[in-house]
Amino acid sequence: MPIAPGVLKPVISNGANYFPQHEDPRETAALDLWFATGGRGIDTAWNYENQQVVGWALQPGNTTLRRDEIFLTTKIP
Repeated sequence: MPIAPGVLKPVISNGANYFPQHEDPRETAALDLWFATGGRGIDTAWNYENQQVVGWALQPGNTTLRRDEIFLTTKIP
């Protein structure tokens, strides 16, 4: 869905609000699977308290996708 000239927002995003905050490989498994199956949108929020997990999953080396291939939506109170 176009939201601005040259900017497409995915119709479906992965709601990242249930990822725990501690270091456990299962935390990023959902995002890994999401990216591997073609998902490109991540929906998160400040009060989900999962910034560390989402940030880790987006770092080069932790995903084969470039940052400009991922649409990140976040909300603040």
